[in-house]
Amino acid sequence: MLSTATALIEATEQSIFDEEVMGFAQAFCYHAKDLDEQQFAKSIYVYSCMLASLAVDKAMKVLLSENEVIDLMNAIDELETMRDEVMNNGE
Repeated sequence: MLSTATALIEATEQSIFDEEVMGFAQAFCYHAKDLDEQQFAKSIYVYSCMLASLAVDKAMKVLLSENEVIDLMNAIDELETMRDEVMNNGE
């Protein structure tokens, strides 16, 4: 349990200090005064999505084996297919 917690902390840290995420944060902070309110809000949103997505991806790799990830993705694909069928057929 302790090793999992440590791995999750490391995954979060790696996500925060990821080169691409840090580069985006640095760029939008540098240009923040040049952005209007809507552009600034979009930049914050994109940064948050980048960071959250990377953190979840890394955490998932800590918590699940490769086969479990594949099974999860297959289950998600099946649910999306069923959703699309229901939406298209109106059922």
